[in-house]
Amino acid sequence: MKVCIIGNSHVGALKRAWDNSLEASFKKKFSVTFFAARGTAIGDIKIDEGALVPITPSLQKVLEFTSGGKKSIVLKDYDMFFLYGLGINAYYIKDTFYSGAVVRQTVADIFEPRLANRILSMIRKGSSKRVFIGHNPMPVHAKSDTIPLSEESYNFYANGTSLSNEHYFSKLNCELVMQPKQTLVGNARSTHSRFSKGSMKLDVSAKRSGQLHNDLDRKHMNEEFGLIFLKELFEKFEESYESEKMAKSGALRRLLNKISRQKVR
Repeated sequence: MKVCIIGNSHVGALKRAWDNSLEASFKKKFSVTFFAARGTAIGDIKIDEGALVPITPSLQKVLEFTSGGKKSIVLKDYDMFFLYGLGINAYYIKDTFYSGAVVRQTVADIFEPRLANRILSMIRKGSSKRVFIGHNPMPVHAKSDTIPLSEESYNFYANGTSLSNEHYFSKLNCELVMQPKQTLVGNARSTHSRFSKGSMKLDVSAKRSGQLHNDLDRKHMNEEFGLIFLKELFEKFEESYESEKMAKSGALRRLLNKISRQKVR
């Protein structure tokens, strides 16, 4: 399965896990190409003849580096897409009734101004393939490390994600994914600090590689976090891919049965 991961500096944790830690068994099933840049630089792209193309020389050099030499994102080359970071935050909804229209409008108001939505819109002009979206990692609050994860708060997070998918993202053939539960603490709005310690900046060139985030950084995660996230993500990819294959197979069988019946007549 060919996977395209697009994002900002948060992709760094995933890429390091892919390069250094992930078991070979996953790499037999998946081929992953990373297109990422620090900050909002990934926004300097446009859609052109079925590809996302950098509009600045600086971004082109960065994407060539993170992707292993590719000059553009040729959409037809991939079976699945994952957009990570890009200004998206988690959604929390308590066990209170909200109409589908209210949920849909709330998510739209939050999501549509974000860079992730602009990139998704460009992808949709050249591909109907499934797109998964990951919000920014929950920040680290060291005081929360000693507070066990609240199941009630986690359920608000899970409920918000589920309703967002049901009423908004599913209409776009997308799915918002949750941060792995084992990385969360407290009220499900914080990541345990062990997953941020030693985090490194996204490598964007030979000279700008292997750089640590400063000790005060609370938003970027490390390779251990990336490994846990990738494994959960790949499970979702497999489920989605198999489900799509079964749906296509079923549609083909129905078509063949219909043709067969017509011939009998």
